Amino acid sequence: METFNWKIRPDMTVESEPKVTSIKLGDGYEQRRPAGLNNHLA
Repeated sequence: METFNWKIRPDMTVESEPKVTSIKLGDGYEQRRPAGLNNHLA
């Protein structure tokens, strides 16, 4: 089994947001949920 030895960089950040589906209901409320199985992929 191969091992990948990447150097850790503590200053790395993630600059993406999950995709969200939003539905507005008739009484003023809004329902939000993740958009699909791979919602963190941009």
